[in-house]
Amino acid sequence: MIIDINASIPVPDVLLARLWSYVNGAGIAVRGTPPRSDVSDSLLEELLDPLVGTLDNGDLRLVCAPLWALPTAERRAQLVWSIAEQLNDLTARYVQLSGGRLAGLGAIPQTASMRPRDACSEMIRCVNDLRFVGFKLNPDPGEGGWEAPELGSDYWFPIYEQLVELDVPAIIEAGSSRFAREQAYSYVCQEESVAAWALLRSARVWEEFPTLKLVIAHGGGYIPYQYGRGRCFRLNQRQHVGVEPEEEFEETLARLYFDTVLFDRPSLELLLKVCKLDRCMYGSGAFGICEEDFDDTSRLIQSEPRHLIESIEWLSASDRRRIFFENARQVFTRLPRF
Repeated sequence: MIIDINASIPVPDVLLARLWSYVNGAGIAVRGTPPRSDVSDSLLEELLDPLVGTLDNGDLRLVCAPLWALPTAERRAQLVWSIAEQLNDLTARYVQLSGGRLAGLGAIPQTASMRPRDACSEMIRCVNDLRFVGFKLNPDPGEGGWEAPELGSDYWFPIYEQLVELDVPAIIEAGSSRFAREQAYSYVCQEESVAAWALLRSARVWEEFPTLKLVIAHGGGYIPYQYGRGRCFRLNQRQHVGVEPEEEFEETLARLYFDTVLFDRPSLELLLKVCKLDRCMYGSGAFGICEEDFDDTSRLIQSEPRHLIESIEWLSASDRRRIFFENARQVFTRLPRF
């Protein structure tokens, strides 16, 4: 059995056009607006097929609306809230139509003009009413600007507090960037790296929220590759700056979780060796950057991380079971029991 912790739902073009018409001033979004009937169940079932068709019997995929669909750089907080709300309702409809093969992750309403605490009521709705099992958290709602501080700041504490209270994890994943020179494929991993370094530097986050569960998407960004640099900085604090760290770098790293949304074997092996097997969970990134080759087992470099994991000879059957299933069961405690 496999639990895929990181996949995205397809957003119907008609819905996406309507939501973005609000941003462009062609419509008015009101908080509490229900999804309109222009998105039929038959359309969603058609779009659902490739998302569940690659699942074996008993597999489960955790899905969220793509964060690029949420205009976090928009200053009108009410508008962003409404779009997030409608995207979450769309995710819930996919889950309901999936026959138990999907579980929902909420998109947190975020914008630089909104206080993080203001997002908490939508988080509560997602878990209590929509029965979602976790969230996606965008570490850069300013989309490349300076409006939001890094994740080690107490600016984010209301979100962390709500995650702990609801007993759900958040996957740290960036959305869109308003700066054209920073393309999505580099920007996303860059921001996830910035987020992870901030959490690795912050003693306060873990003092205040020792049970907080955060997953760094896309294999931790650049963290596994620059592990030695982070460890050296921690040692430098002790030897040359005179600051005694609260804990060793390895101990802080072991507070974070990572998905396996990587698309070549050397990178995946590095993640598993550096960040350790008990902190890594299978994620496909379905409908992500490699969607055209999704689950193509005939390719030399396969785009589906599942087959890469299966091809690593030094992983035992027990190791694979932890990555594919057991770690996710421990982290996503609201998953249905099966």
